[in-house]
Amino acid sequence: PGTGRASEIGEGAGRGATWNLPVPAGATGDHYRRSLEELVAPAVEAHGTTWLLVSAGFDAHRDDPLTELGLTSGDYADIVADLLTLVAPGRRVVFLEGGYDLEAIARSTAATVSALYGERLHPEAPTSGGPGDDVVERVTATRDRVASLGS
Repeated sequence: PGTGRASEIGEGAGRGATWNLPVPAGATGDHYRRSLEELVAPAVEAHGTTWLLVSAGFDAHRDDPLTELGLTSGDYADIVADLLTLVAPGRRVVFLEGGYDLEAIARSTAATVSALYGERLHPEAPTSGGPGDDVVERVTATRDRVASLGS
């Protein structure tokens, strides 16, 4: 609690190596996919990342009782499929974390595993239209400002 703001980008020699992507209440899959496309993928490429470790927690599912986020199992399938494109096959590890709605966990796990095998199982349609574009824009602006200071 109290950490993870978009403005927290690391300190000292590590300044610019940390990027927090705050997720507003009600965020849907399009926010996550845009964050991956515009922020995560360029960072992975810039840093020459060779391994992908995914902590697959499903508490961002819209049926989870503890969060106010709006993802579906279809969003998880699409997000995992997008992540898999970032590194070579054989260099991906996915850890099942959890969530608090057992049916949502089951659907999301099935969708995630299907994406690992190159399929797109969508027990529920992917979502869009939620908030979060302003967060992506703020983080992008901060990243660009820090990059220009280092040049």
